Amino acid sequence: MKKLLIMGGSYFLGRVLVEEALKSGGFSVTVLNRGNRPLNLPGVAERVCDRNDALRLAGILSAERWDIVADTCAYNPAHVKTLFSALPAAGAGRYVLISTVSV
Repeated sequence: MKKLLIMGGSYFLGRVLVEEALKSGGFSVTVLNRGNRPLNLPGVAERVCDRNDALRLAGILSAERWDIVADTCAYNPAHVKTLFSALPAAGAGRYVLISTVSV
């Protein structure tokens, strides 16, 4: 089973990604968001953190390796840089940035 981290994940496109990953049955799904809209779906691990809090983000993410990181809420280069700094050295097998017109 592949470990999937979805940045965001409780609303809009992120929620759809979570639901589709669960349907496929091939993923262990974790979402990381600010906690404003808890997902509360069985089988999904939720981590709460503002992605701009580099120290807390590193504390949450550095202990695990992710096969895939799907990022639905990076709005500037600093968001991506902070995320990559927080991931462990082996980081993620794949990083997918899903952008919006607001970027």
